[in-house]
Amino acid sequence: MKKRLEIYDPAMCCSTGVCGPSPDEELVALAGELQKLNQQAEIQRFNLAQQPAAFAANPVIQQILEEEGPDALPVILVDGRLAMKGVYPTEQQLRQLIGAEESCCSDDSSDDCTAEETTGNNDDDSCCEGNACC
Repeated sequence: MKKRLEIYDPAMCCSTGVCGPSPDEELVALAGELQKLNQQAEIQRFNLAQQPAAFAANPVIQQILEEEGPDALPVILVDGRLAMKGVYPTEQQLRQLIGAEESCCSDDSSDDCTAEETTGNNDDDSCCEGNACC
């Protein structure tokens, strides 16, 4: 069963980060990673400026906003439970939140592997962190 990942963004003109004169690199990277993980989890994003009803309809989000205000955003829920707030997850954190398998040595993301990883020198069980994994 796929996990459900919900991201409640602060008020902004778009969630991709490419709007305006200077793109937000963090949001651009997040949007790209969410696109990659779309097959492994049910992912939804809500923007406070464009979808305020979604914030009001979710009791977890409503409570956070009442107690901490919009500065607590972004808020990330996994299967309806609070997973993170105040910061966007890194690629590794996103994968952990949804239980995605590491795929650094697959054909789809071979660019992410170091030469050592693709040779099969497995000194360590960790993958995609500069250690051998294939």
